[in-house]
Amino acid sequence: MGHRESTPALLVNGAISPILNASLNGTSTTLMPQLAGMLLGDRYACINPKIPFIAENDVTPSALAELVNAANGADLSAAEQLLANYWPSSSSSRAPS
Repeated sequence: MGHRESTPALLVNGAISPILNASLNGTSTTLMPQLAGMLLGDRYACINPKIPFIAENDVTPSALAELVNAANGADLSAAEQLLANYWPSSSSSRAPS
């Protein structure tokens, strides 16, 4: 089987990183959380709010407002718990909006 040209590999410190490539290539919403969870165990929290479909190049005020609203509605409880467990002196409250 011959070599097929594809997306260039992502490098970490000058070397190919298969985990980083697998994590960041593609559009899977489950691959990155699964790999991060396997690598980091309970030291990982996934914040992945459902966002409306907005084209990558849509920078209209209404599109940006939709993204901000989705972000503001994200459930941060898993991340806040992770911070409380590993960085007890950190604040678990949200930054002012």
